[in-house]
Amino acid sequence: MTRVFIPLLLAGSWLFPIVARAQTTGTATPRLAQITRATVKNLEALAGSDVDGLSLDVSRADLDADPLALQGLADWVRSGGVVFLHTDAANLFQFHTVPARLATPAQAGQLFGRARAALPFAGHPLLWGTRLREAGGARDQQTDFSLGVRVVYYVMNPGDCLVLDNPSGVPLLRVTDLAAPASNQTEYAAAIAPFGLGWAVFTPSLVEQNRGDGAAFVDNLLHLAASSSRARRGSAGAWIGLPATNLEQAGDAVQAGNTNFARIAQDFLAVVNAAPATAQAAKGARLMLTRGELFTASQLIYKASTDQDSRTRASALIYIWRARLEIQRNQLDNAAAWLQLAEQLQPGAAELALWQGVVSAGRAEAIDMASPDRATLLKSASDYWAQAQGATAILPKARTMPTTAQTPAPRPAPALGPLGGVSYERPSFAEKPSTQNLLVASRGRLAAGPPAGFFISPAQLIDDTTTQTDPGPVSGITRQTLGAWSTGAGRAATLMSAEPPVATKLGNEDAAVILRCYADDPTQRLAIPAADFLTRAAASLGMRGDDEELLIFAAQDTYDAYRQGAGDTGGRNPAGGYGDIIGNRILLQSTPTLPVILPPATPGGPPRIIQFGTAVPGVIGRLHAYVLSDQLTAGGTPPPDWLLLGLAVYSNIKTVADVGGGDIDINAATGQLGPLAANGGLLTPAQFQGTAGQLDQTGIPDMQALSMIAYFYQRYGAGCVVETFQRLGTGQNIDDALKATTGLTEAEFFTAWSAAAFPVTR
Repeated sequence: MTRVFIPLLLAGSWLFPIVARAQTTGTATPRLAQITRATVKNLEALAGSDVDGLSLDVSRADLDADPLALQGLADWVRSGGVVFLHTDAANLFQFHTVPARLATPAQAGQLFGRARAALPFAGHPLLWGTRLREAGGARDQQTDFSLGVRVVYYVMNPGDCLVLDNPSGVPLLRVTDLAAPASNQTEYAAAIAPFGLGWAVFTPSLVEQNRGDGAAFVDNLLHLAASSSRARRGSAGAWIGLPATNLEQAGDAVQAGNTNFARIAQDFLAVVNAAPATAQAAKGARLMLTRGELFTASQLIYKASTDQDSRTRASALIYIWRARLEIQRNQLDNAAAWLQLAEQLQPGAAELALWQGVVSAGRAEAIDMASPDRATLLKSASDYWAQAQGATAILPKARTMPTTAQTPAPRPAPALGPLGGVSYERPSFAEKPSTQNLLVASRGRLAAGPPAGFFISPAQLIDDTTTQTDPGPVSGITRQTLGAWSTGAGRAATLMSAEPPVATKLGNEDAAVILRCYADDPTQRLAIPAADFLTRAAASLGMRGDDEELLIFAAQDTYDAYRQGAGDTGGRNPAGGYGDIIGNRILLQSTPTLPVILPPATPGGPPRIIQFGTAVPGVIGRLHAYVLSDQLTAGGTPPPDWLLLGLAVYSNIKTVADVGGGDIDINAATGQLGPLAANGGLLTPAQFQGTAGQLDQTGIPDMQALSMIAYFYQRYGAGCVVETFQRLGTGQNIDDALKATTGLTEAEFFTAWSAAAFPVTR
């Protein structure tokens, strides 16, 4: 896929680059701007602009140096703006950040990143969605939970940061640092925190939309930015935050039976009608709702004071919102307890079924759970969402609602500080702001997207345009989306039910492999030590797998059926028919006595015939390399076959050596290449094509690729090897990727390797 970067213009500024797509955003067209060191003073006039979203590409020090700009930023976000943060400037909004690690020869950096959702499926509106991934084939996808935002690839600039925590924030994307050893410190690539009526969103400076779920994530970010102008006008579709303390007090009061519904309604309406002049910096987490949703709920809760039916529905709704808050905190057991209380009051309600499905799906994400149990949970989630799609909602649609917000006058109030309470002095007369850099209304807009209803959009949530026959969304999620979620979870459940039933976790939380097999499978004897080595292989390879699984099937027919159910077309055969990979899964057949034909020990020699049981460690090691490569390059430029094959053979021999308790002399293993080099018989990059997808029986591609990758590791370091894969994942070609990591093009690398390996014959 050709990637084009769209500059979203406002007064000559650019938003963080967004990759062009035929269908980009749905209905929202936010007005976006970028602030750099050269345009910091534009922040001083931000309150008078019509900007919806702001990408802040400056450091904390840049902002501290201009108090008026800092004040302008604080007032604008407090009044309902959405700021996207990438650097330590996020500290001003209570984010605790650390600089992204830069690459060294020994270890790849974090600028080319990969992250997983930090919350259970559907745990936050910015993780919703129904956009299917565009990765090239089923091998590059996770087969379960492909709907919504689960895996995101991104690129950062030197000096950009990652987030550790925020006392009022919600983590969105957890970094999966495939080049780092085990760590007790969790880092986040994306998180959101409220500030006044607005939102501070920490994101990478570039989200790759053609990889993983990046497109769905960017859609949601842009919809959030589009809602900021609605927040200032009091639109029903604007996202606002209900403080957790309000919701906790309401839930506890309802549960205790001493509920003052009028007081709860008053507290909720105060959030709906909050003006920028009274909005404060966030203190504690908030549940993200639309203004219309909270307004309609307040009306229902107020009626509960005098009407029994309203009291029952309002109580159930408060319990469900408490459950949503617990899901946002990753506390699924607590969420389930609140949903049980709601079920006693409103069984069959659409909101109840929706969030019961979310809890079931979230529990199924425990990768170390046995596959039959995960399949049961996913089937339950599918059934709940199908029920929610056709059920009646507790909360009616808002046909009309008053608009109370208005454009505020500039506030000469305390400026934004690290905790929202540090004041800054106004500049002297000599430092008065210039009028030459004011933000003006020149703007770029995004192209119209797919049909209405396919994406979650704030405008679709609660408004006055829906018809009487339209049942409306459920908790802000369209009925069409619920149907897509039900179908996706059902398919994943069917596939998972065909997996081997016994699960064994090897390794630890940061580097684990889940072995799935049958209890009496004889292949386990060598598969377990091989899989255990994979959890430690990063010391040799410079990279590790994320949520890697090893599935051993008892028979050919179940193995083939699983591959077909996962969408495997059989185009690539990296282990000669003895195993395969799909997403993060290594697949094997349990045929320990099957004769296996291996490449010869020397080029041109006779093939070696052994029993498959003996070859299991080598096959697992070989396929592990394909999992690593796919996790680093999926959706980008496929690695050339010599590089991928070299990594596969290198991983193969390291695994075999570990299981066998010895080591392998790579120079001796590849020494037979000398005569080929002397006679001009070494393979060129073009001649390697196709060798990584099929097990070659001559032995020449394996040995040359092994020699080349060993040279790569020894001469340039594991960090350069891994970064080359990372750069390919971003769409760079092999010449550009190698040039950045080694200073050589592909042809020059081949020449340098040959000269180093065969100095006499060159």
